[in-house]
Amino acid sequence: MTTLTTGVRQAAFPIKAIAQALGVHQNSIYAMTYDGTLATIRVGRSVRIPRAELERLGWPIPEPTA
Repeated sequence: MTTLTTGVRQAAFPIKAIAQALGVHQNSIYAMTYDGTLATIRVGRSVRIPRAELERLGWPIPEPTA
């Protein structure tokens, strides 16, 4: 089965992608989530940062992963 994702916006991003887009270590992003500076959502066992949170902070949106 083929899945088309053209034009679909990713709603939340993994911490690793956010850290790479900002050029910081993942631990810096985790620290912000632990102290409440950065809102997160959980998808199963993984922690994601919502797109709206990135936009609120004026941070770059990571490129979609394949």
